Amino acid sequence: MVLRDLGERASGEQGAHYLEQSLAAYRAALEVRTREQLPQQWATTENNLGMVLAVLGERGSGEQGAHYLEQSLAAYRAALEVRTREQLPQGWAATQGNLGNLFSVLGRRVTGEQGAQYLEQSVAAYRAALEVYTREQSPQDWAAMQGNLGSVLSVLGERTSGEQGVQYLQRSVDSLENALSIFTPEAAPYQNSLARANLEKAKAALHKISSH
Repeated sequence: MVLRDLGERASGEQGAHYLEQSLAAYRAALEVRTREQLPQQWATTENNLGMVLAVLGERGSGEQGAHYLEQSLAAYRAALEVRTREQLPQGWAATQGNLGNLFSVLGRRVTGEQGAQYLEQSVAAYRAALEVYTREQSPQDWAAMQGNLGSVLSVLGERTSGEQGVQYLQRSVDSLENALSIFTPEAAPYQNSLARANLEKAKAALHKISSH
């Protein structure tokens, strides 16, 4: 966890070095935390491994980056075999949120139909997480998922023409306004500024597509 945090904060070679060390540590842990002996710890480690691989994939380019992202997807899917909604709803929702982030990265990298499919998978994963992360019980997680969902819907809206594009952008605006109802400038300045910037972008795109 410490190495992952260091890796995410540092850029360039130093950050990559920390992330690679974190990767090695999680893989070593999986040799002891087996699915048979310690299923919940195994699933948590797979989830964390997926997060490190996703950061490496997002920072990497070409085949190397794509390879990391594929491995991240495999790790999240492994985690979800144990982190089921019925047995471990919070863990299930967290991994769904991570899947949403991963598909968002993949969707933004690729254009055309493949990119749209990834973005739709991202939307589905965030919506799944929101089945557990309710505004009443988990307001911060709910707002974070709403912000992420709004951002992905905005990209889909900008890439899609006609009425379908309008619908994506309207849903994006709704989600981002939901996020801002919790992420106030006082309580969460960074999240507020990010959601506000995405909201302005979505509204501008909506105005543009609606006026055509």
